[in-house]
Amino acid sequence: MITNRDTLIAAMAGGITVPFAQYAPNAPGSGSGYATSGWVLGGRKGDTPELGNPVHCTNTTPGALPIPAATTGNSWYVGALSWHASNTNAFHLYDRLAHARVDSTLTTAQSIGLTRPARSTTAHGVYAWLEVHNPAPTGVSVPAITVSYTNSDGVAGRTGLLGAQGTFTYNLNANNPGFSVPMTMQGGDRGVASVQTLTISTTALATTPGLVLYLARTLSTFNNGLQSGFGVQLGFYDLGGIALGTNPCLSFNANASSTSIMHASARMIQG
Repeated sequence: MITNRDTLIAAMAGGITVPFAQYAPNAPGSGSGYATSGWVLGGRKGDTPELGNPVHCTNTTPGALPIPAATTGNSWYVGALSWHASNTNAFHLYDRLAHARVDSTLTTAQSIGLTRPARSTTAHGVYAWLEVHNPAPTGVSVPAITVSYTNSDGVAGRTGLLGAQGTFTYNLNANNPGFSVPMTMQGGDRGVASVQTLTISTTALATTPGLVLYLARTLSTFNNGLQSGFGVQLGFYDLGGIALGTNPCLSFNANASSTSIMHASARMIQG
């Protein structure tokens, strides 16, 4: 474990730099909760799980940033992160814990069965996200989707919302697969420990295959200060010094104000 300045300095010296990049089209409804998924549109096409087969994601899951397993007794950390975007952009770095395929044709409660892997020692800060892996018909509105989950305090039967919320809806675009949006948790909850079922309220998504629900532990969220062409550099303490376990599945989302080219690199360290 990295517990002081000396262990941090030693870990940084022995770290590895992992580059990644993304072409990010403007997310439809940018600024209203949308994100473009790096899992779908990044430089490494991510895995789409099979229906009825939820998966614990690791460093070897197709789409994860390529890092080896940490050596025995050690954990991975993000030691530093450098990021640049050609346009105004928000960036969300996360550990993808698990994902499951959603049957878009059903309007009754369907079993999801998403749980967290052993490396996830706390559910605080874990969110559920809906992700579209295939293009959708232009202008399809995502209907209200309810999710039954257990929160980070172990309380089951909680209800989360995806899709239509309040007075606005999310409109999919045939030219923009990779749409991703976080679930709104029930009031007072601080994280999602597991997901039991999901219910789509209408048949609006019946022709939209490739819907995926995933659990993600947020590592960092930031933007480039509304300045096109500017970058961000964050260090170990800026990123919270979060121990990620031996085999994290790192990925990212972005919310671009217009079509954007992003470049980033993470300095991965272990200790």
